[in-house]
Amino acid sequence: MPSPRLVRSLAALVLGLAPGCGDRAPAPAPPAGGAPTWSAARDEGPSGGVLIDLRADAPCRVHLRVLGAPEGPSQQTPRLLAAGEAARLWVSARVEPTPSKATSVAASDAMAGRTEAWVSTLAYGWEDDVSAKRVHVIGARPGRGRTLGSWTVAPSPLPVTLPYERDLELASTAIADGGGELLLEGRESGSRVRGPWDAAAGDRVTLLRLLVRLERMGP
Repeated sequence: MPSPRLVRSLAALVLGLAPGCGDRAPAPAPPAGGAPTWSAARDEGPSGGVLIDLRADAPCRVHLRVLGAPEGPSQQTPRLLAAGEAARLWVSARVEPTPSKATSVAASDAMAGRTEAWVSTLAYGWEDDVSAKRVHVIGARPGRGRTLGSWTVAPSPLPVTLPYERDLELASTAIADGGGELLLEGRESGSRVRGPWDAAAGDRVTLLRLLVRLERMGP
């Protein structure tokens, strides 16, 4: 026969498992909801650009803005996405490899002796809606200007979480006026130009950046 101690232990275990008897373990938390995602589309974007699929898990606004332009930042009207809605965004970036003889620089650049015109273009928009093309003319001192290239993001073909309220860089271009060995380093977390330049001697680097940011609406 089982010992009295074993019988008492089994009885306590049964009572502990019975509904409504004794203290019960807390119910498991419900699984977390989804999250917005982004992924690369299979098709090629306009002018060899990148196509990106965005999917919202809750109502949100998608903000697109360009930073670094001499005339100041620019922003497109936010795109509204409903919960579960997907939209396709296209992005392209390029800089002309040689100075433009048909384009005039801004008056402020001309007064500073930066009379050589270099052209950078950031184009972006929604496949089914509004698009924008930002053409920026950057002045440089004759013989001192050069392009450092352009960069566009290369998202995963599989959906990856895209956090709310955080900037993600989609494209960048860079044009240098003077300086040493410079390199455009494109990064989703924020592009930068690496290498030496002397601002006191008149050197300048113009880094243009296209950012996307998701703003969640409601609770």
